Amino acid sequence: MKRTKVEIDGMQFQVVGNDDSEYIRDMAEDLTNRIEEIRNANYRLNQVQSLILTALNILDEKKKLDNRFEELSTADPKAGLSKEYLEEMDQIKQELSAEKEDGAIIKDQNKKFKNKIKQLEEKIKENSKKLNTSLEEGQKLKEQMKILEKDKKKLEEGNLKAQKEIVDLNKEISLLSGKGDAK
Repeated sequence: MKRTKVEIDGMQFQVVGNDDSEYIRDMAEDLTNRIEEIRNANYRLNQVQSLILTALNILDEKKKLDNRFEELSTADPKAGLSKEYLEEMDQIKQELSAEKEDGAIIKDQNKKFKNKIKQLEEKIKENSKKLNTSLEEGQKLKEQMKILEKDKKKLEEGNLKAQKEIVDLNKEISLLSGKGDAK
């Protein structure tokens, strides 16, 4: 427990308690100021009368605050609130409601976009399969083209060889026919 020395209306006191010394000094100064206000407003009062009247005013303030606290504790939460505050609360509720609606719209659009994305992904898979199939067929056609080109080359070589043989045979025939005529 702390001891704090204070002066109230010119009188010295030792206050014992757990509160901070500065807090106790502030309360003592406030009380002295209140006593002086009462004395200045009623110059005929002696010190004791000024103290009693100040105490009565403080008790009156406390009682009114207690009653107000009781009213607020048991009253409708909206009772006693300013009109501006209630209007602001209503506006906030409307904005929240609008945002919830916007949220629902966005959620619905998001769902539609997800479905569209899913459809597009399926089309991409389908087209990818078709493309792979086409690439495989193209590769097979390339291989067949190589085979056909080899066959063509062989045929051309065979044709050239056959033409040479024909030319050689024609020469031989012509030689043979020319010798047969000479005989």
